[in-house]
Order: sequence, then C-alpha cells, then structure tokens
Amino acid sequence: SGLSTDGNKGGYVPVDSSNPVTQGEGYFIIKDGVTTLPELGMYADIIGASYTITLKSGWNMVSNPYAVNVKLSNVQVQKGSGTPVAWLDAAANGWVVNAIYFYKGSDWGSTYTFESAGGSPDAKLVPWMGYWLYLNKNDDTYYLVITRP
Repeated sequence: SGLSTDGNKGGYVPVDSSNPVTQGEGYFIIKDGVTTLPELGMYADIIGASYTITLKSGWNMVSNPYAVNVKLSNVQVQKGSGTPVAWLDAAANGWVVNAIYFYKGSDWGSTYTFESAGGSPDAKLVPWMGYWLYLNKNDDTYYLVITRP
C-alpha cells in the first residue's frame, strides 16, 4: 500500500491464489532459493485503449501494463471524477512528484535510481518493471491513467 512520509511506513500483501498478480501493479519478487523467476507469459497484453490504476497517498508501486514502452510524459493523472491531466500538469499542480523510482538489480549494480518526464533521459515505463511514484495529496481519490501507445 502507499507509504507515508511518517517514517515511510507501508505494507505489502503476498501474491497467492487468493491475491493474484494484477496488471499495472508493481511487485517485489523474492526467489527464496529458486534459480528462476516464475513464468509470466500467461498474463496477456492489456487490449484496452487505456488502463487506470488507483493511487494511494504516499508511495505507490506501479508497472506498465502494455508490452511496449510508455513515456511518462504521456501518462495522465486523474483527480476524483475530474478530467485526467498530463503527468507534467499533475506535477505542476503538486499532485505527484515528477519522478519514477526503480531498482536496478544485481546485474546493474544493485542500486536505486529515478527518471523524470522531460529529463535526460526522458522517463519511460518499461514493460515488466516495477516503479515507485509519489502521490502528494490525500484530498480525493487519484488515478494513474496509462494510454496504449
């Protein structure tokens, strides 16, 4: 669930048969002694024109539900039942921080990094990667709207 600035306390729910993987959510995978990751080919590409993810105040872990890269600048944020606005407008409104954070695994130095829309490099959501983003607000329900490229 979303983490708060009060010591970054948050939570997680293990994936199991009663709580399966959901497209658009990001996950930590703990291999727990096995040498391969689970086969994820059974999760088909989203066919809709857009995909909406409900955000929580604080940190959220999300992923790209599509099989191709999506530029962060093409992602939208919606406040309540309002019209979705472009990511950079949502950042200018103070709704979100203009950054996506991600972990570079052991093959890439085991480090955390971030990218921003309009930055160098220009941020993009890569399929099958999990990203943290920060929602500053708690005055309404906010949604991340990812449009099919």
